[in-house]
Amino acid sequence: MPKIVLVGRPNAGKSSLFNSMLGRYRAIVSEEAGTTRDVIEEQIEILSRPWMVADTAGIRTTENFIEQEGIELGSAFLSSASIWVLVVDGTQGITEQEQGLLDRFGSVPHLIFWNKMDLSNWKKSPQQLKDKSVEGSVFNSANMEEFWSSLESTAAKLIIDHLGPTPTAVQAARLEAVTEILKELKSQLHKGYPPEILAEFSRKIMVQLENVVGKVEVDDVLGRIFSDFCIGK
Repeated sequence: MPKIVLVGRPNAGKSSLFNSMLGRYRAIVSEEAGTTRDVIEEQIEILSRPWMVADTAGIRTTENFIEQEGIELGSAFLSSASIWVLVVDGTQGITEQEQGLLDRFGSVPHLIFWNKMDLSNWKKSPQQLKDKSVEGSVFNSANMEEFWSSLESTAAKLIIDHLGPTPTAVQAARLEAVTEILKELKSQLHKGYPPEILAEFSRKIMVQLENVVGKVEVDDVLGRIFSDFCIGK
């Protein structure tokens, strides 16, 4: 499942944005820095497709071991993100740590949510970041429609370029059935069942896949195995 990861400094508004995206209160929101000390994940739907959204610990230097583990875990999640959102406190602007994230992960599809537009000391995002930035406020929902529009546009391009079309409900059910058969096949392999019984599991898998992608010939399967793996005929 594709993943959206929210990152930023403590109190930038990551957890508030996370809750807003879910449409309910899920992550603890507090003025005390370091409240989020782990990664919180929930599933949402974008463009009729399931996505996982992750709220990570605020990036900063800390002596607290548990909080530091949360920050490192957040960095690991960022490495596997399909899309990431840098939440910036618009009253403080971009710091060296945040710029470092943009430099390091700039090639990954991302947005910048320039938060806290409702506060009097808020400043506009710099010109060099305008193309990727949405200025707004989670607190009073300012420009949240623009944020969702930008997120959907980014997701749509990612689906076209990398993730492929969304399966129908029937196709999804058949793919889930394949997963269950593979789990059962793995269990039978460990138990040492003979090849003729294991082959029946393979046949069931091929039937389900044929219902999703069309006819799958045995020669096609063998050809793919011999071309992709170092197996002698």
